Amino acid sequence: LYSDLMYVILEFLKTPDLKELMIKTCTEMIEIQLKKEPQKSNRWDVKYEFELGINNLTEMGFLCYAKLYEFDKAVHYLKKYYRKDDREVFLYILIEWLFQFGQKDHIIRGYEEAIKNGVKPRDGLVKLYNFIKKNNRLPQSLYL
Repeated sequence: LYSDLMYVILEFLKTPDLKELMIKTCTEMIEIQLKKEPQKSNRWDVKYEFELGINNLTEMGFLCYAKLYEFDKAVHYLKKYYRKDDREVFLYILIEWLFQFGQKDHIIRGYEEAIKNGVKPRDGLVKLYNFIKKNNRLPQSLYL
């Protein structure tokens, strides 16, 4: 639901200035939240809710950068703020979001960087990477 609502909001951000303002607002809200990071807790939902809030704001910032066609900044923003302990899951999210915008070269770069850093991608990402390298284009679907 959150992602769908973000796309609705993006429709109202008609100018680059409004998108930049949204990025600034998301960043400020993330920084405020990070200062309030919950202490270790036995309750899984405390950490989950905290990370969900940060990740939703991060996704909105990423989408705004993407709509500005500033994909290097979008990837940097995601890497800086997105909260996920599992690096392979993070790689999947990065590739999924870049795929939505047809960013073949950024997908390749992100995949190869992850491999270099010891990430073992799931079979679907390996197949996607191999398809792109062989055909020099994105497939119709992320799921091969």
